[in-house]
Amino acid sequence: MSITNVETWLLQVKKLDELISAKTAERDRLMDIATDISPRPMDGMPFDNTGTVSQRIPNAVIKIIAVEEEINKVVEQYISIRTQIVKFLELLPDKEYGVLHRYYIQFKTYEEIAKDMGYCTTQIWRIKKDGLKILKNLKDAIECNVKSVYNGIVE
Repeated sequence: MSITNVETWLLQVKKLDELISAKTAERDRLMDIATDISPRPMDGMPFDNTGTVSQRIPNAVIKIIAVEEEINKVVEQYISIRTQIVKFLELLPDKEYGVLHRYYIQFKTYEEIAKDMGYCTTQIWRIKKDGLKILKNLKDAIECNVKSVYNGIVE
């Protein structure tokens, strides 16, 4: 596995976080549509321009429920992947852990990490690069051992 693949694996947390935000915004937009106040007949039932009861609210509620289910699935996936990644990051030396955790889990910038840790951004970039190399080697070793055990070969 290359360093790029390790980084892609780590970036899943941010991608899922962004997906959750997008789905939440979609749900909120649907809620706004469903609760939009418009003129109503005396009995309180919303009518469309044909004089029949409007399906706007029931349709919006169905869509909201579907989006909520999607959000729940993505949140479960987010928690699972984030937990795996954090456990893997915990195998790193302190300095590399600090940088990679802040960058990939807390979504901090190089500047923010440098300020937090008392380094310059160039040092943070180097520590991140070193941490990714260590993770690549760890991940390769773990995958190699898993394949060996899976194939019935114990080294």
